[in-house]
Amino acid sequence: MLRSTDAPSFISATEAALRLGVSAETVRKHCRTGTYPAERRNTPYGPAWFVDVSALPAQSVPENAPVIVNDAPAVAPVSDGIVEALTAHIDDLRGQLAAQSTAHADAIAQLREAHTAELARLIDAHAREVATLRDVNRDQYVILERLSVPRLADSQSTAPRPWWRLW
Repeated sequence: MLRSTDAPSFISATEAALRLGVSAETVRKHCRTGTYPAERRNTPYGPAWFVDVSALPAQSVPENAPVIVNDAPAVAPVSDGIVEALTAHIDDLRGQLAAQSTAHADAIAQLREAHTAELARLIDAHAREVATLRDVNRDQYVILERLSVPRLADSQSTAPRPWWRLW
């Protein structure tokens, strides 16, 4: 029975069934008959039984359950030599990783310098090409301006008009 100082803690009937190794319906039946102290509470999914954990019977251990102490495999204690060897190997791997990291950083820096130089060369070549095209266009404009002759209006023209033109 509960003492006045014990605060009851409740678990769902499904969880109690898992602890006891019986079906949830069996636990609900015991709750209805009063075998287990329980409360029926409203949940978002409908009313459910909640069983007092302290009143549940202890789980029985099957007779054929293996004894853990006797069945434990014999494990040799870890020697200090193995620990030192593994520590040395880890330190060696850390050194290799640091060397590779440095090598990769150097390679990235060289690639960055090469790309920066190539980019500067391409920008310079593009600027020269734009300047050349600007000069060519200016020269073509000057030539076309010299070749063009101002056109006279049709009313000032000295050639006879075709018969089908009215203006």
